[in-house]
Amino acid sequence: MTNKKIKPKLSVEQIKNGLEKCKGNVTACAVSLGCSRKQIYVWFQKHPELVEFREDCENEILDLAESKLAQQINEGNMTAIIFLLKTKGRKRGYVERIEQETSGQLKLSGAPVIQFDSKNGKK
Repeated sequence: MTNKKIKPKLSVEQIKNGLEKCKGNVTACAVSLGCSRKQIYVWFQKHPELVEFREDCENEILDLAESKLAQQINEGNMTAIIFLLKTKGRKRGYVERIEQETSGQLKLSGAPVIQFDSKNGKK
């Protein structure tokens, strides 16, 4: 007897079902199908439509998470409100920034510095 793992014969449809069930999580899909993650990735290479299907599954779970976040915001959950403002509200200034000041001299080593006059286009 050998210790080699027997790879199950899988179909594209079985892999799609596994990906859908596991929301695009490759490890969970592989476990549910009784195969390795590597085998799933080999299928992705042979069948690019599976990669797109996986992305769709991942987007569905993201959509669900966003709707749950919106629900929490509607219920007045301050943590959810702050999270949304820090992530999606950046353009409006809702961001935490760390400002750092340094002092001292800056030394450059390596290539020589070449000055360029942008008005005349000369070095």
